[in-house]
Amino acid sequence: MELRQILSETSQLFFYISYAFYFEGKKLDEFSEVLNQANLTNGSQLEIQFQQYDERSCKYHIKKVQEFVNNPQNYGHILSCKIIPIWRSS
Repeated sequence: MELRQILSETSQLFFYISYAFYFEGKKLDEFSEVLNQANLTNGSQLEIQFQQYDERSCKYHIKKVQEFVNNPQNYGHILSCKIIPIWRSS
């Protein structure tokens, strides 16, 4: 299963659509398996950086928000999960 999918189904990243993974300052290709791209070892840390929304990501975000608003009972696990600290650079 893709890392992005796992995080969006099990964490508060459900509410964010436009982000990218970075390892050692380099952006990872979101269409390739993470393990095939970087020299990850046990204990390696990926950085999540939020990106600008484009038309495609805006539409997907609206779809997910509508899905959540219409069926909040399906997302209790998201609301009760551990909070992911989010830092934003200025």
